[in-house]
This record gives sequence, structure tokens and C-alpha cells, in this order.
Amino acid sequence: MTLQVSAGGFGALVARPPPVGDEVKVVLRIPGAEPLQANAQAVEVKQQVGNSHVSFQFVGLDESEVERLEMFVFDAVLAQLKR
Repeated sequence: MTLQVSAGGFGALVARPPPVGDEVKVVLRIPGAEPLQANAQAVEVKQQVGNSHVSFQFVGLDESEVERLEMFVFDAVLAQLKR
């Protein structure tokens, strides 16, 4: 389950975390848009009861993908402020 998303990376709860430094392929579903397929590197792993919180940093995103993520995050924040 993804917990946080930014243009630079994301945090997720996972049952079996990758080692810090490992690169993985990820697909992020963005409402109203095509899924984002990217590579991400595990930069931090925090063990929790029953799972781990892993912080990932995107690797090699092109400018259009970064812009798409920035717009998604901006729209999500605006939606929360309107509540």
C-alpha cells in the first residue's frame, strides 16, 4: 500500500522489503491518467510489526513524468484543502 507520493519518490508498506540500494520496477496508478511505470531505488527501510515501511526514490524519470507527478500531488493537496 502506497502511503506518500511526491515527484521525487514514494513511501509504501510492504511485507518483504528490498534491501536498501536495490532498484525495482513500479507501477503507480494515478486517478484519471495512465499508470506511471518507473524504476525506483529503496533508500530507507523501517521495520514495523507485520510489515516494513520503505522509502523509494524514482530513478531516471523524464521531465514529463515528473510534471505529471507534480500535478497529481498538487491536485490531491487541493482536494484535501477543499474539504
